[in-house]
Amino acid sequence: MRGPSAAQWFRMTFALNGWSGDWLGSVHEWHHYHMNTHEVLGVVSGAARLQFDGPQGRVETVHAGDAIVIPAACAHCLIEATDDFEVIGAYPGGLRPDIHNGSGAIAPFPLPVRRDPILGAGRGFVLHIGQAGVLQG
Repeated sequence: MRGPSAAQWFRMTFALNGWSGDWLGSVHEWHHYHMNTHEVLGVVSGAARLQFDGPQGRVETVHAGDAIVIPAACAHCLIEATDDFEVIGAYPGGLRPDIHNGSGAIAPFPLPVRRDPILGAGRGFVLHIGQAGVLQG
């Protein structure tokens, strides 16, 4: 699933699990983080290399169908992407993220939210505590 149908599926799934305030676009090409909220990205189309945990952090390749959970204070940025790369992002409870430049906190905050944005209540977050996690689609 790619393109508009993937965007709609991610939007609906995120909303059913309490993640809203969604947007459609790309990821900033500079290291940034959000202190006030966690973030989920659903890859709608294309592929990209994203870096997590600042300039010395790990780089992950993501593809259409993948979902990425990014804890508050975990820096992230776009390294490179295909021309058709697009993500939909959302936040628990529809929070509006603050945006800070830089490498983020030394240890990102754990994910104390009730519902994984894809798998729902009681599932998923055990894989993601304390670091950005990619759920391959």
